[in-house]
Amino acid sequence: MLCRAFQILSETPDAPFPSDIDEDIDICIGTDAIHTPLKLIEITVNHFSEKGVSVKINEPYSGTMVPEHHKENVLVQSIMIEVNKKLYVNNMYKFKPIISDLLEKIDDYEWSIA
Repeated sequence: MLCRAFQILSETPDAPFPSDIDEDIDICIGTDAIHTPLKLIEITVNHFSEKGVSVKINEPYSGTMVPEHHKENVLVQSIMIEVNKKLYVNNMYKFKPIISDLLEKIDDYEWSIA
């Protein structure tokens, strides 16, 4: 299982974003001790790093999403990809033209682990 999330936490330009904590982070990989094997973390970090995207693990976000009925199932794998808003939204909350390139990188990632 792969969970993808793109969070915008506020509709107002003045509100702080947790992803603003470190502007050098492009993508945060959220993991879970049970559902995110080290190999999946390695594949994910390598994929985005090779495409010139800076990656941190569980910083500034942490964790991943697993449906309640799969919480105890160790065969279920999950990883969360959080994208820093600076990559795709300007300060007026308009999508930047680069959004299609970013989505392509994420789509390539999904195919690489399929």
